[in-house]
Amino acid sequence: MKMKALVGFLTLVHVSQQFSAVVSVYEGVESVQLPCQSSRLPEDTTVVWERYDSHPSTVYQHQHQVYEHYLQNQHYSGRTSMSTDALETGDLSLTLKEPQLSDSGVYICQRFRKEEELSPRFTMLLEVKERPTFPPWLYPMLAVCLALAVAALGWYTTITVSSVVVEEGVCFVKLPYNTMAPLPEDVTVEWSPCALEPMRVHEYCNVPQEVVEVGDWAKCVTLPFKTRTRLPADATVKWKRFELSNSWTVHVYQNGQDKSEEQDDSYRGRTKMMKNPLQAGDLSLTLINPSHGDIGAYTCTIERDGDVIWKRSVRLKLKAIGF
Repeated sequence: MKMKALVGFLTLVHVSQQFSAVVSVYEGVESVQLPCQSSRLPEDTTVVWERYDSHPSTVYQHQHQVYEHYLQNQHYSGRTSMSTDALETGDLSLTLKEPQLSDSGVYICQRFRKEEELSPRFTMLLEVKERPTFPPWLYPMLAVCLALAVAALGWYTTITVSSVVVEEGVCFVKLPYNTMAPLPEDVTVEWSPCALEPMRVHEYCNVPQEVVEVGDWAKCVTLPFKTRTRLPADATVKWKRFELSNSWTVHVYQNGQDKSEEQDDSYRGRTKMMKNPLQAGDLSLTLINPSHGDIGAYTCTIERDGDVIWKRSVRLKLKAIGF
């Protein structure tokens, strides 16, 4: 079905020696446009689209700020339109909604001023074709291929455990899953419940999480994140802290500046990044006056157009003074 939808919106336009343009389109698409470009026209110009092999021949008539009844072919009633500023811009293209096979033919765009026709005329050929049909004998093969594709994608992205029964109060329960398929070294495994609201239960990543330890007497601590990868200048950098199901926005860098208004109150005025971090490849975050309340996992994400293009996690641990 997706293939048919893509084919259905195919429109071909080319210029021939006989016509100003030849437009080919499949029957049933939302609309088709017959292109016609002219120089800017005076306000008292009338533009008439006609088709001489039909009666009456008028397909559409356009006048500026003047409403005048004209005899339009009812076959085109409610299906034709032009731009409201056509005379000013010179774009005299005609839009035809839901083209039908019977719309195939030669269309002529004429311009009149004070009952005199302006030259030249523009002649278009519209070819409305039947939609290509999908051979019925291919449907079973397509269904099999689709099922295989869904299965291949499903095992890799989401694994659902059918049923595990456990008594309340036990120390732990194991949700079993074994796979014989080889997995990439950089794969991330995520466990989450099948619920309306997504919630991450456990995440395993083969890349070890960096740990930063600092004494509770320190005036500042740096959460490192350096990369040699060339990063886009219009990316957004977000540092966040996670603890159980809670999260805090620690620092946001966007459009060349820090966004303090997006920070959590507890971190406002206590964080800083170096100048031009994306260009330098140093996205490290300095946290001023760290305390026990800052302990936890920090994640730095680099986003562009809503997509995460880079991610790094750092765990902060504070160590007390030994006596």
